[in-house]
Amino acid sequence: MKTNKSILSIVTVLVFAIGLMSCNQQSNDNKSKMKEKMEEARDEFSHEMDELKDEMEDAIDDFDSKIADFENELKDQGNEMDEETRVAIDKLKEQRDELSHELDEIGDESRENWKKFKRETGQHLQNFKSDVKDFFSNKNNK
Repeated sequence: MKTNKSILSIVTVLVFAIGLMSCNQQSNDNKSKMKEKMEEARDEFSHEMDELKDEMEDAIDDFDSKIADFENELKDQGNEMDEETRVAIDKLKEQRDELSHELDEIGDESRENWKKFKRETGQHLQNFKSDVKDFFSNKNNK
């Protein structure tokens, strides 16, 4: 009878141990899945930041190139820039400077603020691109 109790005790301890190991394995699986999701979120966040940076840098570089060509063309033709054009260019340069400042801040944004920052900066970027396009469309039509 003692042998049966001993065997029963051993079996009970083994079942309990297997149950604990199973729970521990599930916990490890959950931790792995959480870690994987966090890495995916971090990668997505980093990718979105890089895309926005690239788009902003491209827009700024495009403007700088176009404005330099425009100013050189005026100079080569011996033409003076009228006041309306100078004011429009100054406004575009201010927008470019603001975008450059926002570009510098991209790495400082936390994930919590990212969506708001991305939305606002994206809107500023689209406005800038549109204003640059309008300016050069109007200058080419004159």
